[in-house]
Amino acid sequence: MFASWSDQDQGKALAWQIEQRELCQHCGGKAWEFGTEDKPLTPYEADGYKCGGCEAIAVEKDRRKDEPESPGVRVVLYPKKD
Repeated sequence: MFASWSDQDQGKALAWQIEQRELCQHCGGKAWEFGTEDKPLTPYEADGYKCGGCEAIAVEKDRRKDEPESPGVRVVLYPKKD
């Protein structure tokens, strides 16, 4: 499929992939944004927030903690049925 894309689209996809590799999987920051050990930079401020979705997943995982683990089983969110 990739080979059927235009050269421009392939180039964009490869550039996106390289950019994604540079991102921290935890905070989304790029290593170069923080400078070097000799000249550290602090371009961001940290702030906290509570995600209701993450909370719901954590509660459900905790509820299931005594159940045997099954490979591939994931707890996910879906719209409530009222």
